[in-house]
Amino acid sequence: MSPASPLRRWLSQLQIKLDPSSWRPLYQSPIRLLLLLSAAIFFGETCVMLLLSFFQPLPVGGEALLDSAMLLIVISPTFYFLLFRPFMFHLQHQKRCQEEVSGLSRRLMALTEEERKKVAMDLHDHFGQVVTGLHFGLESLHSALVEKKAPEHSHTAELISRVQNLAEDFRRYATGLRPALIDDLGLVPTLEWHIGELSKQHPELRFSFRHFGIKQQPTAAAAETLFRICQESLNNVLKHAQAREVEIVLVYCHPSLILTVRDDGVGFSRNLPTGHGGIGLWSMGERAALVGGTVQIDSRPGAGTQVRTELPMEVTTDE
Repeated sequence: MSPASPLRRWLSQLQIKLDPSSWRPLYQSPIRLLLLLSAAIFFGETCVMLLLSFFQPLPVGGEALLDSAMLLIVISPTFYFLLFRPFMFHLQHQKRCQEEVSGLSRRLMALTEEERKKVAMDLHDHFGQVVTGLHFGLESLHSALVEKKAPEHSHTAELISRVQNLAEDFRRYATGLRPALIDDLGLVPTLEWHIGELSKQHPELRFSFRHFGIKQQPTAAAAETLFRICQESLNNVLKHAQAREVEIVLVYCHPSLILTVRDDGVGFSRNLPTGHGGIGLWSMGERAALVGGTVQIDSRPGAGTQVRTELPMEVTTDE
């Protein structure tokens, strides 16, 4: 081993100790930080008193001012290196972590939407064609059996009915995963279609949809976000609210696009323990935050629920 090895090892250890990241544990140990600051103040005051002994006697006020100024000069670097600089490093680290989490969430939601779109296309194109071919084949078989007056034609009629129901299920699932209307016609027609479908499926529940001031199409990201939040809000109403009326209002109020979903259901308490709230409420807030918006949920037991989403309005550039 060369003579320079111990020195090199000592220098590397000293560099690690001087690394700002090694100061972060001070925030996790207040007692340690208090002891270090107390020691710094004690030794700083001791140094100041020793320095004052070299000066001529001063008036009481002048001596106090000089003592305070010298103590401030001695203690300031200590506060900077032990408190301010580690604190700023900690804030920067937290900010980087939040940006990374936000980026990962944005990427995850984008991949989820792409996967939804792919599955919807597969259901519509591949499985839809297979079911359509099966339907035509059964109809041909049914016609042949009817002509021959075979008793099995009643069974083929039942199979045709089941295949029709299956095709309708495929269509509904594919549209729920990724409505083609949102790409072709925009946000308002898609919401009208979705609310109309829910009205047919749940005739006991009265839906009301109104929109004001929507003269231009929002961006694809904003339209997708509002549709998904509306979809999740209405799903929560159907599952939990026990409501009789639901009101959906979409308004453009410069510079924001505001979607409000309000029901007269049983409501719920917002003061729930951590982990008792559904992931749907969290996902709505995350979706809105990723496009610079906010979601406010106002609910009380017995007083219904209101979900208010506000996004910055950015229009598409397509003519």
